[in-house]
Amino acid sequence: MSTDERSSMNEADQLLSAGYCHLPGAIQGSDLAQLDAETNALAQRATNILRSIRDQACSYAEYYQRSGERFIAVAESGNPLQTCRYEYIKGSSALFRDSIIPTCQARLEAITHRRFSLLKDKCNMKSPGGGAFTAHQDILAYVDFGPTLHVTAALFVDPATPENGALQFSSNYLELHSPLLQWRDTELGRFPIFPIYQGGASNGRILAELEEQLTWKTVCAEPGDVLLFNSYVPHRSDTNRSKRTRRAFFFTFNLAPAGDHYEEYYRSKRADFGNPRFHIATPTSHSTAAR
Repeated sequence: MSTDERSSMNEADQLLSAGYCHLPGAIQGSDLAQLDAETNALAQRATNILRSIRDQACSYAEYYQRSGERFIAVAESGNPLQTCRYEYIKGSSALFRDSIIPTCQARLEAITHRRFSLLKDKCNMKSPGGGAFTAHQDILAYVDFGPTLHVTAALFVDPATPENGALQFSSNYLELHSPLLQWRDTELGRFPIFPIYQGGASNGRILAELEEQLTWKTVCAEPGDVLLFNSYVPHRSDTNRSKRTRRAFFFTFNLAPAGDHYEEYYRSKRADFGNPRFHIATPTSHSTAAR
């Protein structure tokens, strides 16, 4: 067995047992420089959209329904011109469609020996003083679209550190025994679904009594690193306490046999933008709406 094969097996074991694994240096050299430049261009496009929404004094749903704009930008709660995240990246950037996303997908498929299809993509712009994401599971945001299992590839453009709000994962979520948990069988194993707060400021957040029983590990990363994590592992991140924005892309894949839902997902989001299922546990005003 080669070194690469042993490494792939170790990564697969960690992804299944811990819910996440770290792939250092997935994007390097000139590709990393192109990634940085394209990220800046997309961020400027997001800023222009937020400015248009403010100047037109319309809601996000109204803007997307009447403008024909397909690229999606979302502002940080409390600042209509500060980008929290932007989405529909594969549909908006040739570099991501033809190079960056396929690179991440190939690493995922090599590790799991399974084929995947992109469900959604986003870039989180964790600006200084903002960007905290409460403890949550991604599965609750995706379950209505059919697939029961997803793996996200988080690609970092900037270093992720404890100071700027690096991702924190639960290391014991498969070990909790509580009647509040609902367990689901998937193609890659059996996973729990945690109860969450419904509506209000904590909408989408895992109930405090269970969050307190979870052990959390901060996972730091360097530019070009990828973190793979499944849609059941609880995760969160703190506010960015540094003076620089921390940019990270999140490409969420479902198993290919479950179908290609990318365009369907974004049609639904543009048509019903205020629905909090699209903003679970995010630092945006849409995440707290009651439905």
